[in-house]
Amino acid sequence: MEIKKTSRKFFINRSVADKFKKICDELELKKDGWACFFIEFEIDYIKSEKGLPTNTPAALKYLEKQRQKFAKADESIRMTNEFVKKMDSVCKFHNFTRPMLVEFALRNACNRIILDEKLVTQRSDLKPLYILEHSFKKRLTQQERMDNLTERLIMGRLRD
Repeated sequence: MEIKKTSRKFFINRSVADKFKKICDELELKKDGWACFFIEFEIDYIKSEKGLPTNTPAALKYLEKQRQKFAKADESIRMTNEFVKKMDSVCKFHNFTRPMLVEFALRNACNRIILDEKLVTQRSDLKPLYILEHSFKKRLTQQERMDNLTERLIMGRLRD
């Protein structure tokens, strides 16, 4: 039985969307599947961090205002309804929007994957795997990851 997926549209930073598309094209990856993978990676991290603050209405307004400074692209990603519910639960709990989460996850993926890096491979068809494997070696420290999260997605007060 095939899992039903529907297309969801998100207005995200144009440079992030373009860079992610370039990465997927260069590495011959299915954009939707990898976008969901990176989004789920961030959701799991956010859920695992106990004591993360939630955005106050003022913090959410500030973050949205920061996002409005950049050109937006209409990014369409196919995902299951269950995945959307998972996104909604973390977005509602920490008071940020789906597009903010998608942009955050894709930006983090783009920052880790370096296409211009010279990797010696015996077989050119394995180059995408080498690049992706190498990207996971570029993990941030726990403090850098938390700083990135609280600077770009969640700022506010601890939840009561």
